[in-house]
Amino acid sequence: MVDSLHNYIDTVLFVLDRLDQADIGISKFVKDSIEDDSKSVLNADTLLFLLYLSAADGDISSIESHFIEEYLGVHMSTEDMRKTIRDNNIYSIEFERKIPLSVQFIVETDNMIVKNGKKDSSGCRMIYDYYKLLGQAFIACDNSVNYKEIQNLACYLETIKSFINRNATTTSKILSDTDDDARKSIDLVEIYDDKINKTSIVSKEVKSNISKEQIQESAPWDIVYYKHPCPYCGQNKVRPAKWQDKQFSTAFWGYYSYKLHCNYKCDACKNMWN
Repeated sequence: MVDSLHNYIDTVLFVLDRLDQADIGISKFVKDSIEDDSKSVLNADTLLFLLYLSAADGDISSIESHFIEEYLGVHMSTEDMRKTIRDNNIYSIEFERKIPLSVQFIVETDNMIVKNGKKDSSGCRMIYDYYKLLGQAFIACDNSVNYKEIQNLACYLETIKSFINRNATTTSKILSDTDDDARKSIDLVEIYDDKINKTSIVSKEVKSNISKEQIQESAPWDIVYYKHPCPYCGQNKVRPAKWQDKQFSTAFWGYYSYKLHCNYKCDACKNMWN
């Protein structure tokens, strides 16, 4: 899996190079992009995606930092990762719903290729699999996968899948079950445990300190969600209702405010109930 992921990433980057050479890469569709080539756009999007997944369990480990350096070539300490997550509000509903620029332009490229006479194009499937495979590997790389990590990966993959299926004219729609794709991360834990123990990517000293780091530092962005879905929208973003959620309604309606008696709130649709 480890070597095949490297190979898959190399293949995707090669395709993006070819798109740029044919003048149908990022510059074709986004004239004012900060990045001047398609690979740089994908790399920037991927970094934010991995930081989002890193925040899912509230623990940012050195192993995750090494993963980012190995697969993206970006060196970030665990403190750099925390700061970037906080400063950019990465672990949020807004980020989950934002379509990566790399996905947007791949869909546009696929549509243009089909419009110009090709029966089909596989770019949409390629970019979905890229995020799926990297996400699976990333949440498994520290030798544990929990429910929140699976939930967040599934949510992000669903955002990408829905955008592709709404906007792509290609017949290659994404039919994958995003929940099932995310759960397959569990199968990779043993592989990455072996990698951690048998390679020099993470030293024994670093590995032994990870549990201490995770215990001592809790993530301020972390929100504990219940495992049951919202009865209104079906998303797994249900949490205990706080006084801040109720105070405006209570100030206006007093005891008759229905929110005063609510115990639950969904961060996705904002509904509250008892």
